Amino acid sequence: MGLAVDLLLKSIFSKGQIKPWIQFHSMRTGRSTFTVTWGSSPAGIMDGACFNSARSRIQFTYCPSESIWFKDFLPGAEDRMGYDTRNQRDLPILAIVAMVGRIEADIESSDDQSQINRLTKAAALISMLTAASLRGHEGFYLDIAGTRKYLSRGKDGQAPIDPLKRKVLTEAEASNLPEICICLMGKFKGETGERHHSIVLANFTTSGLQPRKWIERLLEVCDSEGRKSGSAFNEADGAPPIAAEYNAIVRQYVGLMAEAGEHGLDSDTNLNRYGISRTFRKSSETRARRAGIPKEQVETVNRWKKVERAQGKKPNFAMVDHYANARELSTLTWKYSYAL
Repeated sequence: MGLAVDLLLKSIFSKGQIKPWIQFHSMRTGRSTFTVTWGSSPAGIMDGACFNSARSRIQFTYCPSESIWFKDFLPGAEDRMGYDTRNQRDLPILAIVAMVGRIEADIESSDDQSQINRLTKAAALISMLTAASLRGHEGFYLDIAGTRKYLSRGKDGQAPIDPLKRKVLTEAEASNLPEICICLMGKFKGETGERHHSIVLANFTTSGLQPRKWIERLLEVCDSEGRKSGSAFNEADGAPPIAAEYNAIVRQYVGLMAEAGEHGLDSDTNLNRYGISRTFRKSSETRARRAGIPKEQVETVNRWKKVERAQGKKPNFAMVDHYANARELSTLTWKYSYAL
């Protein structure tokens, strides 16, 4: 009963992001904290007896959050609170290209080095999130040392003729693609002992995005700030990046395009529906579907996530994400980003 009262008080006094109150899924997180704490307490340790079967476990417990009453309380709370969501919207791929172009123009006209560095990081993040189909916080994992290690490979590669219309490229073509390998920092080592995950992207896309150009500029900013390792998007003093600052930049340039009536945006555009969290991931997947990229190819681009979810155990595929194995699948990931 005490836990239920605490959750109700949280739902009343905690401030939400899209409503004056929090959503049910934010309120219920207290239950999982309570359950885990109970399990590690003396009383929880005594609840050790259980029946085991092939795929499930039945355990006797005195934990209040697992009671029948509490399980009935949660659906009732959800019904009374309701549910509301404001998902971020996608942008046409040409709008993203135009956004990066506007940022580049502001970089060239600025004399403030800190502003130049800030906008360069934003342009690099937008280009990478779109080309690699990443969510905002995933882009912040870009590793300086790992990306720099393979930066020269594929810089002078040549795009084959009609690569998107061909299912198979020759070995010579696949080994000479215009590509860049980005390395994302990971918490857990895979079978190779590497603690980063690699994704091979095209140097440029059919719509005009230029991931290599902006990642190279980003690394130049890191050099000017004296940073040789860690996240490429960290502040000059090594502090982690703040997503809200990048969201503000995105909304600023979406607002400029809306004022100009460009790319289907107008004065009624809700700028709060755009940000780094989902906008560029959704834009990338929408463009990929229009380009006829199969679902399996999309999943190949994001296979690095399975390594993280495995938490050091063997992931559910034969190859883990380090450069040598990523290169074997580079044709698939390259085609995905090139088609954007």
